[in-house]
Amino acid sequence: MSRVFFLILFCLCSMIAAVQADDPAPVSDTAVRDAVSRSLPFLEKEGVAWMEDHGCMSCHHVPFLLWSHRSAQAQGFTVDSQKLAAWDEWTRKDSLANRLLFRLRNYDLGRLEAATLPLAVKDKLKPLIARPFQTEAEFLAELTPLLTEDEMKSHRATVLKISERTVDIFDRVV
Repeated sequence: MSRVFFLILFCLCSMIAAVQADDPAPVSDTAVRDAVSRSLPFLEKEGVAWMEDHGCMSCHHVPFLLWSHRSAQAQGFTVDSQKLAAWDEWTRKDSLANRLLFRLRNYDLGRLEAATLPLAVKDKLKPLIARPFQTEAEFLAELTPLLTEDEMKSHRATVLKISERTVDIFDRVV
């Protein structure tokens, strides 16, 4: 019990001493600019490596790369505008690629909602499996030639339902 008491007392005294310490020395603009200049290559290396190794913009690596370089550029630092434009374009494409709203999977053909689809119709849908579509119109343009007019009338709604993907808060298709 006495050890716990002394440990708590030591921690409290340490915190009080830290709070009562003098303000840290002011940091010069030169020191800040030097720190930024040293950090930009690191952020570039890590951000680009993340794009190449993981193929996604992630929530941290690529946004920090973009934010830091844009902010540095706005503050007068030399930033390679061509690289920055390429990173922006890569990020835009990655974001759009993850907003696909229609993708039929093998799994979808076995879902309860697909139970009403005849096996002949399921077989005709196989060319669409794993192909991404950003809009319903794109999906239907590929679906229509695969099915007869009667099959389209009877099963269009079901095929759309099992093929539709929801987008979560991170713009990732689930």
